[in-house]
Amino acid sequence: MVRIINILKKNWKKAVGASDRDYVASPAPEPELSPLPSAQMDAPLTGTNPYRRKPSVAEAAAEARAIRERLERFHALYRNLHAMVCLALGGVIHRDKVEETIGQVADAFEAEPFNELLLLFYSFSRKNYLTAHIVNDVILTVGFARSLGYERREMLDLGISAFAHDLGMAHFEGIARKGQQLTAQEIEDIKQHPMRSSEMVRPIFAEKIASAVLDVHERENGQGYPRGIPGAEIHLWAKIIAVCDTFEALTHPRIFRSPYSPYEAMKIIIKKKDVLFDDTVVKRFIDFMSIYPVGTLVYLNSGELALVTGSNYGSPTRAVVRVLINENREIEEGNQVIDLARQDFVYISGVVEPEKEKEILYFLKPRGQVELDDV
Repeated sequence: MVRIINILKKNWKKAVGASDRDYVASPAPEPELSPLPSAQMDAPLTGTNPYRRKPSVAEAAAEARAIRERLERFHALYRNLHAMVCLALGGVIHRDKVEETIGQVADAFEAEPFNELLLLFYSFSRKNYLTAHIVNDVILTVGFARSLGYERREMLDLGISAFAHDLGMAHFEGIARKGQQLTAQEIEDIKQHPMRSSEMVRPIFAEKIASAVLDVHERENGQGYPRGIPGAEIHLWAKIIAVCDTFEALTHPRIFRSPYSPYEAMKIIIKKKDVLFDDTVVKRFIDFMSIYPVGTLVYLNSGELALVTGSNYGSPTRAVVRVLINENREIEEGNQVIDLARQDFVYISGVVEPEKEKEILYFLKPRGQVELDDV
């Protein structure tokens, strides 16, 4: 265990460029890093991994530069979208700018269905929680819409619907931030925010967007709000956004709880299909994000620790992963990506336990997490 800590510290500066460090959260007190599972700890330190070919130094350097350039573009796009949401929560909605920015998100997913925006999705702002929540909903919804085969115009409309569905919460944000048990009246007041959201966007965007915004918090069993309508009456776009919205909420901290891991959040959503969420939408969401969603930390049978960065349609257990810690328990340099659907002998052997995940994230910060309090 001590050896792992020393290795991680030794390689940290080498593995992370200055531009990456600009975006990570302020350092917390240094935790003790737990070891990998004993079976992997006992693996021989061969210096080479028979499961895959390692790139040359030049290849690794070129890949690292390309990743840094993409991240810079995506960070800029994330912050532009963040600025649009801030204005909208203040009652100022610039239709053309909103469409242009969300259109850039759609373009990113059309060019590459799995990209770094899905890692920036895990960004969180302590001061602007609602803003970050909406931004993340837009990213996940547009990516999901792309996987469903929607044309660009529909991807854009779905993204705008996700953008608008919680704008009415600005009126109730003080209540939501209380940090204590809400009264029955306060709960009823908050349940009216979809109506406010719908009223805000109806004069600006198409009626179908306002209708979807109104239904996002409705549920299949009729126990949602604000109208309590059953699944058959809920707008399809609202059903799509609802799953994305719930996944976003579960994977980020709230005043009353810590965040769930992406893997745990997916299990919760699966348990609620046909009760809260449309069964078909949930199944397609699994196809999009896989059983091991983007952002999940996993162990590979090859003795490596990796981050899920993509999935393969129809193969929910055969994700695309980026190696973070190699078989020698060293931080992996470069961008070693493995498509498990193309590998006969490499597979996910387990998910990193929640208590160990926090310790690993402290050293690696691999999800592109950003604190946006300075925005």
